[in-house]
Amino acid sequence: MHVDHLRQLDSLGITLVWGEEHLLGREISGVTATDLEDPARFLRPGEIVLTGLVWWHPDDGRAKAERFVAALSAGGAVALLAGEETHGAVPADLVDACRAHRVPLLSVPARTSFRAVTEAVYLRQWGGPEPPPRAAPRPAGERTRRTRPSPGARRGPGRTPGERLRPPRHTALPPPDEHRPHRRPHLVGPRPVRT
Repeated sequence: MHVDHLRQLDSLGITLVWGEEHLLGREISGVTATDLEDPARFLRPGEIVLTGLVWWHPDDGRAKAERFVAALSAGGAVALLAGEETHGAVPADLVDACRAHRVPLLSVPARTSFRAVTEAVYLRQWGGPEPPPRAAPRPAGERTRRTRPSPGARRGPGRTPGERLRPPRHTALPPPDEHRPHRRPHLVGPRPVRT
C-alpha cells in the first residue's frame, strides 16, 4: 500500500495537507500511533505515524513541531497522519515542519479512529481492498439472530441428547495401573531406595 492510497479510501475521509507526488508513492510497511514528543526510537523505516497532537500546544511555537517531524524523518517515517480531534485542524507549524523535512502530512478527521486507519493499512497489505463495513445499528425491536450453535450441534453427529462426550482413545498418558499404589514421579535425581 502506498501513502496516496489512504486518500482513496472514502470511508476514512483522510485529506492531503502537504506532500509531493513522488513522496506519496512511497510504500507503507507498517503503522505507529504515538503522542510522544520524540518517537524516533519506536519507528521502523517505511511506517506511517498517527498522532492526536496531544504533545503540541499553540504556545509551544514551531520548535516543538520541528523536533517532532525531525524525529519522524530520522526514523524513516513515510508520512504523518495528524488527527483533528484535539485542535480542530492541523497546526500551521506542523505543516511548515513537514514541508521542511519532506514528510507528507495528511489530516485525519475527528470521526475517523486511528484503529480504522490501522485496519485499512494492514487489510490492504494482506490482500483485502479495504476493511469490511461495520454492522449497521439494529432497528429497535428487531430480534437478534442466534449465533451460537444449538445444543444438538455441540453433541456432534450421531450422539443422543443424554450421551456424554468421551475423551479420545489415543492419549499421551498411559492408562492408570490399578495394582500399584499411586506414586509421585521423581523429576530430579535417582529414585530413593526403600529398605
